[in-house]
Parts: sequence; structure tokens; C-alpha cells
Amino acid sequence: MTILSTSGKCYSPSFIAVNLCLALIDGALAFIAFLQLTRFHRRDKRAGWTRQKVLHLMIGSSNTGSLVYFVAAIIATCTKWHHWSNALGFALMAFPKILFLGTFLLLLSFW
Repeated sequence: MTILSTSGKCYSPSFIAVNLCLALIDGALAFIAFLQLTRFHRRDKRAGWTRQKVLHLMIGSSNTGSLVYFVAAIIATCTKWHHWSNALGFALMAFPKILFLGTFLLLLSFW
């Protein structure tokens, strides 16, 4: 299976479909996390920022970052962004993973 299409300008359609499916899944998870966050906040506004709210904020932010990365990877490859392979692609790839690691460590610290 080749990742690049026959024209060599963009990814193959099957690879683009996989990236878009992953972006859709991450977008759905981010939406659910932010929906839960707003539900918790509306239920008890006096509590301030609890561990549960921070956890949902971090999970939603991590999944939003992954959504941005998957969509930007397709756009950057098909339009030949110059800085994508240098720094921008790495930063967009690393940020959601670091945030997810922080979320996991936060969860472990209160176990």
C-alpha cells in the first residue's frame, strides 16, 4: 500500500479517509468531554474548578488538538506547506500527547 497518490501531490484516498475518520472520532470525544464539562459546571457553579472539571477540560483539549493535527496533516501535505515538516507538524503532533499524559498523571495522583 502506498501512502502517496499516483500524482505524488497528496495522500491516497484511503489514507485520507483513515485520517478523517480518526479526526471525526477525536472531534466526537472532545465534544462529549466539553459537554460533560458544561453539564458539571451548570449543576454546581459554587464548587469552582474541581478535579472532575479539570480532567474533562484536559481530555477535551487533548482530543481537540488531535483533531487539529489530523486535519492539518492532510491540508499541509496536499498544499505543500514548507514549515510543516520542520516545526509546526511536530508541535501539533506532540501537544495533544503531552496533554493526554498530563491528564493521565492527574488521574493517577488522585486515585
